[in-house]
Amino acid sequence: MIEVTQLDGRRVVINGDQVERIEALPDTIISLTSGRKVIVRETVGELLQALVKSRTDRLFGAAPMIGQAMLARSALADTLNIG
Repeated sequence: MIEVTQLDGRRVVINGDQVERIEALPDTIISLTSGRKVIVRETVGELLQALVKSRTDRLFGAAPMIGQAMLARSALADTLNIG
């Protein structure tokens, strides 16, 4: 999810996974997979940074949980001597 500013100043949150295309004509237009278009104040570069950050946070936010699960599994295997 990324937060964007519409031309009237309202802040809205859109699902980054639904972004199909971003254009600068000169306003920045976000086309969603639903066919809806959102005109925003942010530049194409700012939106790309927000999308990358959102996806990176989501990916690496899961990493600690995966690491903890692997450690727990390893500890269990050591306890049961099935490592």
